Amino acid sequence: MIGGVLYLSTPYNRVVALDGETGRELWSYDPKAYEDGQVPNGTGFVHRGVAAGCKL
Repeated sequence: MIGGVLYLSTPYNRVVALDGETGRELWSYDPKAYEDGQVPNGTGFVHRGVAAGCKL
């Protein structure tokens, strides 16, 4: 959570920002990773979460 906003990602690589107090969705981004299907090596969809940077 950063500044009252909770950032999360879904198993299909969709990123969502939620208001930390109400849970209301503020915005989302869907890269549509599922359109190409799962990779053929049997590992399913690769999901690495989200990260935030800071200014120095």
